[in-house]
Amino acid sequence: MLLDRFVPPDELKRVTEGSYERLIEQLAEEATKASQRIFGQACQVKLVSTFPNHAVVLAESGDAARVRFEMSGGGEPMIVSHEPYTFTSVKPSDSKAFVESRSKEIVNALLEGDDNRAYSRAREILPMVEDKREIISPADLVKLVQDHFGRECAWKSAYESNQGGIHKAIGSDLGMIDQNRMEAKFTKLYDGSIPVEQRAGYEGLVHSDLIRVVESFEKLRDRTEALTEKFTALAASTIEKERSLGGFALDFEEDVQRAAKVLREAASGVFDVAARGQLHDVASKAMYRYDVAVRYIETATQDQG
Repeated sequence: MLLDRFVPPDELKRVTEGSYERLIEQLAEEATKASQRIFGQACQVKLVSTFPNHAVVLAESGDAARVRFEMSGGGEPMIVSHEPYTFTSVKPSDSKAFVESRSKEIVNALLEGDDNRAYSRAREILPMVEDKREIISPADLVKLVQDHFGRECAWKSAYESNQGGIHKAIGSDLGMIDQNRMEAKFTKLYDGSIPVEQRAGYEGLVHSDLIRVVESFEKLRDRTEALTEKFTALAASTIEKERSLGGFALDFEEDVQRAAKVLREAASGVFDVAARGQLHDVASKAMYRYDVAVRYIETATQDQG
């Protein structure tokens, strides 16, 4: 391979003569020489993209320009005109918000099985992250879980507008759900009430309770998956009541699948005891509505199909 041996400059020039590699090298040199004219000050210029008769160049200041070039009789590019070029960039002051936004997109893409989009977004932010081993902080992961449980979706809207009817439909089972209702219990770990040096004593309790709520959401997921065929048939029914129930159930199934996955992923990626306690509380507060909804779906569909 050429990389394994020394190639004399004259020979390298000969084999690259007329190539795009040589054109790009010459054009970069020409753009730097013309930087005073293009950007108003002499500076080092980098080529962003090169085309048959124009290129986009970037100055050290962050300013960009589109330059048009022609080839001289000697086969070298000459810049004949230029104009400002605008593209979206991230200021240092906005970098944290940008990384947080892209991190959420990465998690959502992975949850949706879109690995290509996840990798693409990861590549965008890696240069901006000082410690590449931890792109998403514990606080970011907790926020992702909060955002998921707080997001609007069809089944939640239907639940809120028909809560009385749903409670009535499940009858005495509502009392059992109320009795087993999970509650937030670790607020003092993450609101500053308990000093950092004392938090380690709660690790075992937080771990067991967090795993319990994670597994509870996975059980909800399994219960709905067992009825998927019924949901699909109901959603295609010509009867409005059945079609509405099927749509409610399918939307719930999709949401609880994502909830179970995002909660499991977050619990696996957070080791700070306060953050794990907060994860538990966020999921526990959301759990009741899911418990009621899945029991309603089971009751309403038991005579279907």
